[in-house]
Amino acid sequence: EDCSFDCAIDKGTIDALFCSDDASLECRIKSYCQEVDRVLKSGGVWIVLSYGPPEARLEFLENDGYSQHQDMLSFVCEVISIPKSQVLLDGHSGMTSIYPYEETNYYPYIC
Repeated sequence: EDCSFDCAIDKGTIDALFCSDDASLECRIKSYCQEVDRVLKSGGVWIVLSYGPPEARLEFLENDGYSQHQDMLSFVCEVISIPKSQVLLDGHSGMTSIYPYEETNYYPYIC
């Protein structure tokens, strides 16, 4: 139902959508964001907990990412960058991840 929720929390859904590399990726993410926008009450908050940095997420989350008026979202997002804990895997080398290009922060988005 439209305008039903005061808050929506995304803990990995948008990141899962970004894992796809097919041609419909942008369309699916856009549809997801529009659906969240539809069910939130006016003044509602969308909290997105993501591994994706702002340069990869804000164009989809905020309202300036779409040029056509009917696609405009009502979100303006605040981004917080939280460093991941560093744990030594072998106790000596300083290697902190088995994935060398892994993002080093978590990004909560408050929209």
